[in-house]
Amino acid sequence: MRITPLADCHDPPRQEEVMKIEEIPTFAGLGIHSERHIAALRSAPKHFPKDRIQRATLPSGLTIEYAIESSDEPETEDLPEERLVMINGFMMTKEGWAPVIDILVDKWDAKTQGKKLKILSFDNRGAGGSDAPFTRYTTSQMAQDTLSLLNYVGWDSAHFVGGSMGGMIAIELAATVPERVLSLALLLTTRGAYLPHPRMWKPFLGSVLGGSMQCVMELLYPMQDVLKKYHATPQSDNALPPLYALIAQGVACLTHWVSDERLELVAKSDFPILIIGGKHDILIPPENSVTLIERLKGEHVHTLFFETGGHGAFFQFVEEIADGLQQTIQLDEAAHPPSRCNSSITLIEQTLLVATMALPSYQYRDGVISRTNEKKAMWRVDGPKARVHQCLRSHFEICAKKVAALFPMPFEPEVVSSPGIHTQRQVEALYAASKYFGEGVAKEAFISTGITVSYAVLELPPMNASVGVEQVVLVAGFMQPKDTWAHFIDSLLPKWNQKQRGVGLSILVLDNRGFGGTDAPFGMYSTRTMAEDILALMDHIGWRSAHIVGGSMGGMVAQELALLDLRRVRSLTLVSTSRDRYKASGRSLGLMVRKTFSFSSVPAKANSMVDTLFPQEYVATTRIAETGESVRSAIARMYELQLKKWPEPSLSGVMGQTAAVQTHFVSDERLHDMNDAGFPILIVSAMLDDVIPAAESIVLKEHLSGEHVHTLFFDTGGHGAICQYADEIADEVIETMRRASPPLLDRDIARMVLTCPANGFKMMKEFLKETSKPATGVFPIRIQGQDIKMVLCRLEQHMASKYAAFRVYTPEAIQKTKVATGITMGYLIQEVGDGSSKDETRLVLIMGYGYRKEEWAPLIDGLLTQWEQRNPGKTLKVLTLDNRGVGDTDAPWGKYSTSDMAQDTLALLDAVGWKTAHLAGVSMGGMISQEIALAAPERLQSLSLLVTSPGSFTPDASAYPAILTTLASSDMDNVTNAMLSFLYPDSFLVSKNGDNGTMHDVFFKYHMEVAATLGAPSSFGALGQTAALVLHSVSDKKLTKIRDYGFPILIIGAKQDQCINVSHSLHFSKVLESDHTKLVMYEDAGHACFLQHIDEIVDNILDTVQSTKLSAPAS
Repeated sequence: MRITPLADCHDPPRQEEVMKIEEIPTFAGLGIHSERHIAALRSAPKHFPKDRIQRATLPSGLTIEYAIESSDEPETEDLPEERLVMINGFMMTKEGWAPVIDILVDKWDAKTQGKKLKILSFDNRGAGGSDAPFTRYTTSQMAQDTLSLLNYVGWDSAHFVGGSMGGMIAIELAATVPERVLSLALLLTTRGAYLPHPRMWKPFLGSVLGGSMQCVMELLYPMQDVLKKYHATPQSDNALPPLYALIAQGVACLTHWVSDERLELVAKSDFPILIIGGKHDILIPPENSVTLIERLKGEHVHTLFFETGGHGAFFQFVEEIADGLQQTIQLDEAAHPPSRCNSSITLIEQTLLVATMALPSYQYRDGVISRTNEKKAMWRVDGPKARVHQCLRSHFEICAKKVAALFPMPFEPEVVSSPGIHTQRQVEALYAASKYFGEGVAKEAFISTGITVSYAVLELPPMNASVGVEQVVLVAGFMQPKDTWAHFIDSLLPKWNQKQRGVGLSILVLDNRGFGGTDAPFGMYSTRTMAEDILALMDHIGWRSAHIVGGSMGGMVAQELALLDLRRVRSLTLVSTSRDRYKASGRSLGLMVRKTFSFSSVPAKANSMVDTLFPQEYVATTRIAETGESVRSAIARMYELQLKKWPEPSLSGVMGQTAAVQTHFVSDERLHDMNDAGFPILIVSAMLDDVIPAAESIVLKEHLSGEHVHTLFFDTGGHGAICQYADEIADEVIETMRRASPPLLDRDIARMVLTCPANGFKMMKEFLKETSKPATGVFPIRIQGQDIKMVLCRLEQHMASKYAAFRVYTPEAIQKTKVATGITMGYLIQEVGDGSSKDETRLVLIMGYGYRKEEWAPLIDGLLTQWEQRNPGKTLKVLTLDNRGVGDTDAPWGKYSTSDMAQDTLALLDAVGWKTAHLAGVSMGGMISQEIALAAPERLQSLSLLVTSPGSFTPDASAYPAILTTLASSDMDNVTNAMLSFLYPDSFLVSKNGDNGTMHDVFFKYHMEVAATLGAPSSFGALGQTAALVLHSVSDKKLTKIRDYGFPILIIGAKQDQCINVSHSLHFSKVLESDHTKLVMYEDAGHACFLQHIDEIVDNILDTVQSTKLSAPAS
């Protein structure tokens, strides 16, 4: 048997084609069929005796259990080593590799190869004899564990084999440090985002939860024989893993993803790659191996696919896989003779670098290389047999230069030295909670995200109304209440008075969901959800925009808040935070767990908090100038008082906030979006932060660049820098706020861009030039070029209004009323103008099949904005409603009809006191509008029919596959892409959205995220509305009656509509032809033309509304 070069695959696919499983050559071997194979299955005691099991404590604090097997023979003792690392799959222990090791060592001929074979196997975190920390795991984190273990045993490079989840870890490792990989064998694995075969779930759950051996066999093998006995015999002496470790490894598998770019990096590293698959694998189907083959192309890539192999192929075909591994190792030797040296760092250099050390300009700590201002040398190595002496200093400095070349750091923080808390005034500020958060200050609000929030607004009134008030939101960290900001507020307010004389300041603080007086619902929280809570609270108290300051987890929430609605952020301050799943030190994690969960006394918990948040270098040496008291004592006393007042955290709150921190991630693209918004950003960190290392803030700064981004790094600060350096940070926060521009109102932008789109860019420049002149107020305007780009993207602005829809349509704002037809209907009236009922214009919008009133948000954004521009001071009221069967309206059982739904709408108009109104309906909403016009023509002032039908329509045949996908698929990505394919033309979706990708990206995000927020209709509602849609019919005779009533009629058609063919709009125009009927045809639009051409359709509707000769009654 030989492994197959990728070039040997028959009919290799062209670049644009997708490779199929059938194109991969397969091996149809017998698998286990001899006594030798049976002996290999039973070889765990032979290769893993107790005296060979070792344990290593890594720099992260994690202890890993491992073993090294060798092909050593007396006559090969002096031969060099060939090193192989085997990485386990999900919940597998190192002993699971015994059959492969047994065959491989037996086949290895050290004399012929000229090298002896060393095999390192180990238990991943959460399995076997290794530690199982209570936290979220990731494959990248486990790849770092593997690298740390290699450093510990002194291996600079090796051949890597990974099976299943182990293969995921191996890909991560290869993409991170390709220079340490000699060859890579990927067994039955995936690059991520895979879907198991449906047959997998029953045996998987039965094996994991029920311990069923039969389920294990079904899961791993298409055929079962002697392997059942192998799996029934425990291979390891270690106890079964805890449930949380099982879940954590499962999360690591489910969240694993290696991008095309990183796979390309692996492919270009030119080490031999072997991809092994089983055509009957139901756990990680073979299509995943095919995807890897497609992405890892080249002569150095080989395959080994088993025709009858399942997910347990490395037991089933143990000898064949051992042969494949040996051939792969030999391929590396052929391509790179033994004289090859590591092109980056030699073993002795790596040994030096694994030390925890400080050099002139360089520091290496917990796997992170950073720069430092310290110029002392500390020579300590954590690996075995390692002791470095001063005589190696010259070699070390050469090594450091290599490191600088390998790991360039484009941003080197300018570090500030400051004494921190050292005066009695600063101590008194620590106890300011009672000063600002006395009885009656805290309020509660039920917000649109469905929880009750405890909050407080602290106000410093302006000297007079003309100078205004600045608004700032302070977002607390993990399990911290709102009054934790008291000491910072006590520093901020006096400085504000001094620097911003006369300008008012309003400060909003709140308890995040999961702590204090805010609800702690059971379930996983996310930083995005918590950001939505804050925006909903801002809506509740009437804040349009604010300066945002977030510390630790609060900084993560602040990032998500900014990205949810960039227009609502005046400035952003991120203190001691991270853009993603950061790596805290083992020491800090232990202290946090002890503080949160221990039953220790309050003083003991207070001291744990001090140890967690402040470096020993600071608390052990600093004393208060006036009293001589140690700063440690002063801070600990403050925490004792706070802990006595703070409520005990609930289990659901702790779990929820933990999940939010562990799942937080802001991609490079989203950070660039934030950066392009142009508002001032301040990044604050401390070099001795043990909880979220300063390296995380450096990463943020590298992605957030420009003159609008400032930094503040403290040399001896810890994670509690916001407390330790409250004065210094308050100064910088005020300066950041002063750099902010006043918010541009949507109507200002619209007036310039919509009045004359062709000259909009020029007009915007002139406007910005004028408003950028020094103002008489305190805050000068500084508009960045990227601001112009942001405000001119009209379509995305309208779409952004959709993301805010669930905050506009809040439970408090949405009205519900029982109407004469016997159902309760949900609706909302939005208005613009001076509020005068005199000459007010009323417009009713009726949505289509299965959609809710919130879907009108982008169009309403355009309507209200253009109305203000056209009719300043005059009032426009827009009523949106949920048809029966969806949203906040009842969904009774039974067959609905468009005439019934028309009666619902008329009954709602009666309930709100509207005798007449303008009416616009889209799709099925247009069918309902026709029925309203027939039932009560005297109540219509105008009628707008958008992409609708008089009845008996049939979707285009090309739309049926996509429609069926939306009905049958549970994969939201597939459903969303299917929706896009029949709502929008392909030519529109592939068109460019400036420099920000394609329109597909904009609308995918819109339908994916927002539609998921609003939810699907009930089954009763879906069936009822389907009946109404299918049975709707309005004859030409009835259409002629509608025409003859005399009100203005607008017909909007879309040439590319796959749902309701354009012929229906043309039929309307023919039958309804008159001097008061207008047809507008959008040549490039699909069924969702009201989203594709928002501004143009708004123009059409308002033209129709204002062409009417009928006036609205005063009622």
